Order: sequence, then C-alpha cells, then structure tokens
Amino acid sequence: MFLEDMTEQQLAQLRFVDDYLFEHDVFMVADNMIVIYDEQLGWALRTLPNDLRDIFMMHWFLDMSDREISD
Repeated sequence: MFLEDMTEQQLAQLRFVDDYLFEHDVFMVADNMIVIYDEQLGWALRTLPNDLRDIFMMHWFLDMSDREISD
C-alpha cells in the first residue's frame, strides 16, 4: 500500500511528533503537570515567587476557584 492510497485515519496512525521537555517549561502545581510552550510566558512564570506562581497557575490553568485554591 502506498501513502497516496491510505485514508486519513491510516495516515494518522503513522504520524508522530517529537516533543522534547527542554523545548518548554514544566511546572508541578497541585499534583498536576502544567506544560508551557510559550517561551516568554515560561520565563515570566519562572520569575514569580513559587507561591504566587502556583496561585496564578491554579486559577488560570487548572480553573480552580478561590475557595479551592485556599483549601
């Protein structure tokens, strides 16, 4: 079978993406791994104190309420 004879579904099974951790930032917040692909956002988050960064990330990325964050 040639590639041009394959369906989209068959082609999708052949695809893969190389994704290396050094190309993005990974933060562990409230037992969740948050991956940041944007270089500027990753830098900004790394410059925040850990407690402020975690609060921001719980609200923005984990969609936690203020009550959930404070608990």
